[in-house]
Amino acid sequence: MTELPVVFIHLGGIPTYLREAIAQAASFGNQIYLLTDTPPHDALMNACVVDIKPYSLDKVVFASRYQHMSSNPFEFEFICIYRWFILKNFMRIRGLNRVLYLDSDVYLYSHTSEIEQHYEDQSFEFAYSVPKDQTDFYWAGTACCAIWTTNGIARFCELILALYEPGCHNLLHDKWAWHQRSNTPGGVCDMTLLYAFAKEDGFLNLGVPHRGSTFDFNNRIADNHVRDEFQFGESPVFRAKTKSLVFSDGKPFCYHLPSQQHIRFFAVTEYAKLMASSRRKSLWERITGRLRTGHRG
Repeated sequence: MTELPVVFIHLGGIPTYLREAIAQAASFGNQIYLLTDTPPHDALMNACVVDIKPYSLDKVVFASRYQHMSSNPFEFEFICIYRWFILKNFMRIRGLNRVLYLDSDVYLYSHTSEIEQHYEDQSFEFAYSVPKDQTDFYWAGTACCAIWTTNGIARFCELILALYEPGCHNLLHDKWAWHQRSNTPGGVCDMTLLYAFAKEDGFLNLGVPHRGSTFDFNNRIADNHVRDEFQFGESPVFRAKTKSLVFSDGKPFCYHLPSQQHIRFFAVTEYAKLMASSRRKSLWERITGRLRTGHRG
């Protein structure tokens, strides 16, 4: 079976949740690359750590085109979009035809050969999650879990440059104008660009259940492809509302309301951050609980 390399891209210091996300992906025997501008001082096991500098070939071109149309900080939105150029160059230079890209807080629960086999009946050049309901300029796709081919990621980067062409009035400006008129936080981000690219030929929506499995769009909401799709509630582990996951043989499932059956998730978003936050919170609660009750030792 074909194996996909797993790629993480992270700029800045290496947080605990990223280390845990890498360890989780490695626990299924996957080959992992971490592209970063801040190599860890210690040995980061389970991943091949790669300096992004040799792959930052389009930064001047993209910086000359980029227009900031968001209430979020400039640097944040710039990097979120520019990372796709880094991935494009990395895949081309390293000769990687297909990869599974994961955000830094995603937990992967599969070997990528199983994922490839699962979608072998689908023909696509790029795959990620886009919800069906896109009203009021929501316009969002997420590639926090994405399968990219060399041609797919190259086409996406071409579209990004085209949408930011100087003097070009397009859907990005329409979306930003709506946010300004309605005084709604947010604006244009890479999710907007992914939404637009999903209308091109060669797209596969990983958020749609396929043969009993899917990828998570956002673990903090019940939606995936459609509204209120999965069982959702207060998590006893995280003390926050999440999809109500249950585990069987170390793999997560969630009750799918439209089909009234449990659907497997190949990967779950934000899980690494939630796990790290839960551990910090439980420690604090144990300490403060002892102080309140006067308990010692």
